[in-house]
Amino acid sequence: MSYREFLDTLPCPALLLDMETWKPTVFNNHANECLGYSPGEFEKLTITDFEVVPNPSETRDHIAAIRASRSDAFPSVQREKNGRPVHLRVRLNVINFQGRDVMLALWEPRTVAHEVAPTALQTPSEASWLWRERRIVAESERMRKVLARVEKLARTTLPVLITGETGTGKDLVARRLHDQSHRAARTFMPVNCATIPGDLLDGELFGVERGAFTGAEQRRAGRFEVAQGGTVFLDEVGELSLLAQAKLLRVLQDGEIHRLGAALPQRVDVRIIAATNRDLANMVIRGTFRLDLYHRLAGASVELPPLRDRPEDIEPLVAHAISLLAADRVTRFFSKADMDRLRRWSWPGNVRELMRTVETAAALSSDGRLDLDGWLPISIGGEQGPATTLDAAIRAHVLRTLEACDWTIEGASGAAARLGLRPSTLRSKMQKLGIRRA
Repeated sequence: MSYREFLDTLPCPALLLDMETWKPTVFNNHANECLGYSPGEFEKLTITDFEVVPNPSETRDHIAAIRASRSDAFPSVQREKNGRPVHLRVRLNVINFQGRDVMLALWEPRTVAHEVAPTALQTPSEASWLWRERRIVAESERMRKVLARVEKLARTTLPVLITGETGTGKDLVARRLHDQSHRAARTFMPVNCATIPGDLLDGELFGVERGAFTGAEQRRAGRFEVAQGGTVFLDEVGELSLLAQAKLLRVLQDGEIHRLGAALPQRVDVRIIAATNRDLANMVIRGTFRLDLYHRLAGASVELPPLRDRPEDIEPLVAHAISLLAADRVTRFFSKADMDRLRRWSWPGNVRELMRTVETAAALSSDGRLDLDGWLPISIGGEQGPATTLDAAIRAHVLRTLEACDWTIEGASGAAARLGLRPSTLRSKMQKLGIRRA
């Protein structure tokens, strides 16, 4: 995996800066989108080209301090291509890239109490993209209890295991655990264990020494090193191989990692948060998950309820989703009948499915009224819809499953496994039914 691919896995704007010229050497799509530049334009800029006001990172003393501490965080204001300000919090970490030190810069929303809402300093478009990794809507008593537990665990140094079905917001809870901890000023490093091939996982997590294998021409820091002093979030932890589980256990027990090809281990100071939608206890019984690692992780756990068990949150979630679509100043709403139908639906894809339902209805509306009947492929809430063919019903079921799995086909939590099909069979069926990701 290249550094560009690595940056593209991060949920926020991120870039690598040359510490001598302060030019972005590598950047992700979020950074382009945040400021409105094309990739070709962005790579020609220095950091001072998109700063609204001078910040401490421009001083020699501060650069020296960052080199010594390897990290820093401070508020900053960036400038969009059209001149509008974007108010951010910048997190800086020094990492080794292609044989020399470079600065990893992460841009995060600057908010009050870690909640994102439009303010006088934010345009509606800013509020929309900033929300995506931040906002937790919790009106139900059950979710309030969950967040109260999260707040208590955030103040500890314990590893935390977050469990829950796909789409319940495990990544948002992990982020809140970090933001409410004493590590909040340091890096939050998300890792989706299901998307990294098993033969590359060790190098991605723990780093690679020069000459460790053919093609390893430079020493490369792993994600645990990059997150030094911060938090590593291991999403889909149940997908880790037994060998990777053993190495993760060593981090938890001894605070050490072992780069591929290194003679000696290296100390790291990170907090580990893990998440899964799988039954790890059952995996322990089957011998596919280590018992000692399970006890280390499950001692402090957070279980997220599915949306069907907290229907009180559906209307506030819909209102929140609609508020994110307000950039064009069009007032959008569901009829009372459609809101009742939304409450009755079981939401197998949970909050993610609900958000995409609102987004799709908004995209297909013309007068502001969000109409479910105009596009919903299958009637919801047990209501009988119009007659349909078998292929249409199958297509709708496959499409809904893909949406609930965020279009992930392979893996234990992918759509193919949910449908009881081989990944190749599902792809063939998608092609036959004309299903493509929009």
